[in-house]
Amino acid sequence: SNKVFAEMGSYIKKRYPFLLVLLLEILMVSLIYFAKVSTVETVAGFNLDNYEIGQISDRTIIADRTLYPDSTDPVMIQKGEKIIKNGFPITEENYAKLKKMSASPKYIDYRSFANGELAIIILSIFWYLLYSIINFHRKINFREPLLQVVFFAVVFAVIAFCSKVSFFSSAYSICMVIPATFCVVLITILYGNLSAVLFSFILSLGVLIAGNWQLPTFLYTLATSLSSAAIVRKIDKRLQLVWAGILIAVIDVVFMIVMMVIFNEKFNNIIIISLGLVANGFLTGVLTLGFLTPLEAMLNTASV
Repeated sequence: SNKVFAEMGSYIKKRYPFLLVLLLEILMVSLIYFAKVSTVETVAGFNLDNYEIGQISDRTIIADRTLYPDSTDPVMIQKGEKIIKNGFPITEENYAKLKKMSASPKYIDYRSFANGELAIIILSIFWYLLYSIINFHRKINFREPLLQVVFFAVVFAVIAFCSKVSFFSSAYSICMVIPATFCVVLITILYGNLSAVLFSFILSLGVLIAGNWQLPTFLYTLATSLSSAAIVRKIDKRLQLVWAGILIAVIDVVFMIVMMVIFNEKFNNIIIISLGLVANGFLTGVLTLGFLTPLEAMLNTASV
């Protein structure tokens, strides 16, 4: 036991900056996820959209506290009351009570939060292990994982809060506002293709968690992130970033069409979504051009 603790102490002493970054990432993302869960209409780990009047319930939900009627909602809920019963149809009264529970700040869905929090912790540990095992053939500076954590938290927050807007609730329309390619392009230019590829996988899994586990959003983010890293990995002139942004915009639209075909989605909003993706891709190149020099100075690193 003395040897084990001595080895642990030595490991922590050598890597404590990276462990602190890991804890910072878990804390930041957990706070964002809690803010999302506490403002989304969910009950017992399931979104209210999963229930409808006349549906046969597959579970029993019991109220764990009393909710009194008010001027806007006359529904009364008693503590211990069975809101819906397994095997019985959901009536209008049942649905009204479910809606009242889901809209009440007293009914924060801790089960849903716990599910997401567990996924965040597992992803964070996996992220840390990747950087501990893989040989980058260079010294990893503390500022590199710190920058990635900041980028990850920004993308996670955008997904978490924009997905609550009705227009962006779709797995396809939400892709218009995801700044994943912008983050990946900067990582590629500053730290190389290997870091960008690893970050693309981690970021895509984060998008999966924040985006209500929608597979098309995850696959789109992964595909566009890896493509963006491949496009800019050999850039050696800043002006080329504008052309890279245009190419990224075209590829984003192509991947979106492919995803909608694969998942048999209707092309109702394809024009609006395509315009949003073109703007996202073009802004990736322009914003990278603007942010690159300040980041080089702040991180004390020089791109090619």
